[in-house]
This record gives sequence, C-alpha cells and structure tokens, in this order.
Amino acid sequence: MKKLTSTLKIALLGVLPLMNPVQGATAPQIHTDSTQTSPRKPTLLVGMYRSIHSLTMNVLVEKPIGEKVSVTLLNKKGKVLCKEVLSVRKSRHWLKLNFAEIQDDTFSVVVTNGTDQITKSIHLSTQRLYEMPARTLLVMN
Repeated sequence: MKKLTSTLKIALLGVLPLMNPVQGATAPQIHTDSTQTSPRKPTLLVGMYRSIHSLTMNVLVEKPIGEKVSVTLLNKKGKVLCKEVLSVRKSRHWLKLNFAEIQDDTFSVVVTNGTDQITKSIHLSTQRLYEMPARTLLVMN
C-alpha cells in the first residue's frame, strides 16, 4: 500500500508542472492567416465515370455561376476531337462522350476556366481475341 501511494505521488508530481505553466513563460500562440496557411479552394470540380455495358464516358463539372468553362477532348498527339463551352448560367453540367466509333488511343479531357485547369486521362483499348493453336493430349501406359 505504501508503495502504491508513493508511486501515485511521483506520478502526480510529474503531471503538475504540465498543468500549471511556469510564471513568466507564455503559452505558444497559434496565428492563423487565411492567405498563407489554407490552400485556395478549387473553383472547378470534375468527376468522370463510365456507363455500364457501353463505351460512354460521363463527365460531371461543377463550377461557380457566371464563370466561363470549357471542356476539351484531346487525343495523344494533342489534336482537339471535341470542345464544348459550358453555360455561364448553370453551376452543374453533365456531358456524355461516346467512344464507340473511335480507334484505340489515350485521350485527355481538359476542363479549364482560364486560371484553373483539370486534366483527366482515358485509355481506350480493345481486347483482341485470338485462337489458340490446336494441341493434342496423349496418354501412354
């Protein structure tokens, strides 16, 4: 019992200095300046997903009302395949890109408002079917 009380006294003496700051010492102060510490809130939000059982890619764009935004589809060489300027009166847009009749390639969807740019990649590849060579299985006793 005596050992338990002495252990508690030692633990209490170790914790007390942490609870009361030393006189003359100042606690650390945290200064938050929103221009320096917090990153800038993104003005564009882009989401993409593929429709089930099809070669259609859905592109969802969220932007502030009144901001001019364009969505561009580029191939691997940088050639513009499609470009659409979104309405300034809406904050959310939904586009469908149909890849059913396009050859295999790597594409980029670029969403930009002049200052911010978001790029998403699409890799289109068709799995080629091929016939296995004929094989024979022989069993010998």
